[in-house]
Amino acid sequence: MERKQLVIDEIVQTFAFEMPRPDLVNMDAEKMLLAQVRVDKPLEQWLYQYYHAPLYMDKYRALQYLVAHSADPRVQEVLLDAFRDETTWAIRLGAVHLAGRLSEENKEKAYSALADLASGDEKSLVRALAVETIATLFPKKDNKALFEKAAKDKSPAVENAAKKALGKNR
Repeated sequence: MERKQLVIDEIVQTFAFEMPRPDLVNMDAEKMLLAQVRVDKPLEQWLYQYYHAPLYMDKYRALQYLVAHSADPRVQEVLLDAFRDETTWAIRLGAVHLAGRLSEENKEKAYSALADLASGDEKSLVRALAVETIATLFPKKDNKALFEKAAKDKSPAVENAAKKALGKNR
């Protein structure tokens, strides 16, 4: 790993370095810079960043970029992996938001992960969105037991999502 310290003293600046092709360029690695940073890098580096960069925000930024390339099979794998991400609930929430971008085959692969999130994620926002997503993406599946369980959740958001889903499936 090589670090370069830069002095930013203009409103807009561009930096270029001669070096062998890196696996990852992580501008503002500690996320301390108060600025809008645009980094142009190849898809491979965004994929690498999702799996190897140390901070939640690095993974989140990688997901933000990768969604524009969601048809790529490697990106589809990242989206599937993000459902089970243990870094933070926000990554799982982001993955649920992006579930509609999965191919039909991968939506089927994602169903059990979404059901797990809907019934057992630690964060109620993730549970609620997973219920809504299942209702939207899988209307023909028998989700009644899952939705009935979610309708008894301690979170009003999950309870409301489940009741709405049950209304759709009657």
